[in-house]
Amino acid sequence: MLGVGFLPTTASTAATYILPLSVIGLGMGLAFAPATIEGLRVIPPDQAGVASGTLNTARQLGGSLGAAVIGTLVDGKHGDAFVTVSRPALALVAALIILAAALASRMRGPDAPRAPRTPANPPPAGAAAP
Repeated sequence: MLGVGFLPTTASTAATYILPLSVIGLGMGLAFAPATIEGLRVIPPDQAGVASGTLNTARQLGGSLGAAVIGTLVDGKHGDAFVTVSRPALALVAALIILAAALASRMRGPDAPRAPRTPANPPPAGAAAP
């Protein structure tokens, strides 16, 4: 994201952003599923639905607020100053991503207990396990 902040010039077109933003989108797509799995791993199975809904709501709210804030910063009222305004705005996004990653890495150590894995439909008592 920080690199995208240095792309805009007065001669930039949509084609300038296709490759960098495609790479960012691919990275986000590859990161969300494992991050969600890891984030929900410690949740007991009976609370997994609530935790998943809360996580997805927070992700959607964060994305909406982020788009609103950045959109406000680079709203087009600045005319030719878009290049000047967009670099600090995208640098702010990059800084917030780095801050969020740093905070997330400190949330749980490797020795944190994990919820025991249980099958969704355990076999009846006395039945042989498959």
